[in-house]
Amino acid sequence: MDCIHFRVEAGVLVTTGTQQMDWNKWINPRRTELYDLENTNSYCDYSFDGPQVRGAVGGVITTEQGPKAMVCGGYNGESQSACYFLGNDQPVQNLNMALYASAAAVVGDGEFMWVTGGWHHVHGTQKLTNLVSEKLRADGQDLPTPLHGHCMVVFESNQVMVVGGHTGSAYSTDGYIYDVSYVHNSQLIATPRPHLTTGKDYFGCGVMTDYGTGAKVVLVIGGSPSNVHDIQRWNVGSAGNFEVKGQMPIPVARAASISHPSGVYLFGNDADQLNGAVVLKAYCQNDVCTGTTMTHQLQLNRKEPVAMLVPLNFANCTVAALTP
Repeated sequence: MDCIHFRVEAGVLVTTGTQQMDWNKWINPRRTELYDLENTNSYCDYSFDGPQVRGAVGGVITTEQGPKAMVCGGYNGESQSACYFLGNDQPVQNLNMALYASAAAVVGDGEFMWVTGGWHHVHGTQKLTNLVSEKLRADGQDLPTPLHGHCMVVFESNQVMVVGGHTGSAYSTDGYIYDVSYVHNSQLIATPRPHLTTGKDYFGCGVMTDYGTGAKVVLVIGGSPSNVHDIQRWNVGSAGNFEVKGQMPIPVARAASISHPSGVYLFGNDADQLNGAVVLKAYCQNDVCTGTTMTHQLQLNRKEPVAMLVPLNFANCTVAALTP
């Protein structure tokens, strides 16, 4: 087979998860895809010698050897604690508890992944947090309440929002904003504290700039158990709450999401059983938000995958036809 090599300029690594429509059909961990946002006819396999899990978290962190893609936790019969770099078959760190359906954000000038909350197969929903880097794993500040299925958004260089999720007894509408200027001592900012219109978990989230108004906005997209089409929006810095500002073309839940200047992208799906390989985009213009389905889809159906935006020149990939 002839192969074409290209340099990724705006790519998204999509990895792990389960085959959509079958929780027990695990995706081969070597079947990491690289979705090129700029060249929608290109894709590639990106080797990942790691666990077969769903509901893990991931991010690209800075190391002495350059940026590396890290995946932590997840579920495969029971919750997992190991953190791997893609391409390595040995854990680089272990979380302080085996956790599934946590949320994570890269903080500390890209050096740390802050992993918050999650569900343990014996001890239930947790409020503990982990700071993970190439050489260190440390306890972070506990969340105000236990959460799993929530989402995290870095919307300023030193501010992170933790929003939604399930407390173990109820769906949360709360959004908590943290100052992470000092990564080992993150401070909860009491106000503003925006609320979702309805409590939900397993939704997509991200930040972008409104095409028309220029306002920086945080988007919460889809999720369970209801309002799975909604695009909720909060204007960064405002004293208001999230408001429904648009709809997705199909219901979406248990997808992976990333922020990009052009919008918030979602990869995979469990809410619509016919669209497990779907790639969706949500964006806002003049206070109105729109959801679209990208023509170029994933090569595999996925539920609860991990997605991460890779920096410029992150990887050379081989473009080839993929077979499930």
